[in-house]
Amino acid sequence: MSPFLQTTLGAAVSVVLFLIGYRQTVGARKERARAAATELQRTVLKRVLLEDYDPEPTDLARIIEAKAHEHSVRSTDLPSVTELLTDVQGRVLDDDFITAESRITVLKRIAGTIGRAEQRDAVDSVGLALEYEPSDRHETSRRLLIVTVALTSMIGAAVSLIPTASKSASAFLLALAASALFVTVAAVFLRLRETQEEERPVSSVQRAAALERDVADLLRKAGAKPVSTEGDPGVDFLAEVGGRCIAVEVKAWSTSTPRNATRIAISRALKAGKALGADELLVVTNETPMWAEQLEDDDTVRIMSKRDLRRYLTSLKTRAS
Repeated sequence: MSPFLQTTLGAAVSVVLFLIGYRQTVGARKERARAAATELQRTVLKRVLLEDYDPEPTDLARIIEAKAHEHSVRSTDLPSVTELLTDVQGRVLDDDFITAESRITVLKRIAGTIGRAEQRDAVDSVGLALEYEPSDRHETSRRLLIVTVALTSMIGAAVSLIPTASKSASAFLLALAASALFVTVAAVFLRLRETQEEERPVSSVQRAAALERDVADLLRKAGAKPVSTEGDPGVDFLAEVGGRCIAVEVKAWSTSTPRNATRIAISRALKAGKALGADELLVVTNETPMWAEQLEDDDTVRIMSKRDLRRYLTSLKTRAS
């Protein structure tokens, strides 16, 4: 057998063995997670439709934990409470066998639960970094992947020597190098595909929580002194900077946010800020709405980005000094 065919045989055997091993190890967990997610959605959908079940976020979180334990996966492998409810909501909308009256009733119940779940997620997200941090589970998967690549490459290289009964070290090393190359390419392809499948869009709640965290950091770095209040102040932050009491409302708006929605939110925050004795209201957004200038109809209202907030806080400190 020619060296080329010998090397090709070893690489082919290694790739086949790697795909089988990957399917039985790393891939098996993903299959269990998919099965658990499907069963979870079906269970909640049945209870909501057949038993008028009004789910609570805490109860659903426990159900998700139970399903994860039952299928030997982690709860983070399954949809979150909000994602689960959104999926169920979509199934209810698509089901033609549900009467219009029942559909409206069920959707109202689900919408109320989604609102409570988003509030719960927002509280849990504040102060937590949203950037991905490798966990022990990911480290274990990575090590398992490396071991699988190494073993299958060595087995493939050894198999390539069988037809010729060769004991040449150079032939073995050549087959090993080729096998390792092809198996590594297959591993990278599988991981990239799975990474794309696992990526989930950041929710509006997460964006708002991240923005609120960033604003808190800016206020702290600017030396802002928190102003104590009783009960719910009605704004996200109330602080004293440069001798001025400012109320800060954080909104994860986009450029296309409806004008009425933004106007109502600003009006409520402005009213709360004045009741607290704030000199002005700063509304900090990710993206400034197209009609922001029209909303600044009060001299004590400013709509700005994080960059604008940093500059404004700096100017207040400079004027005070």
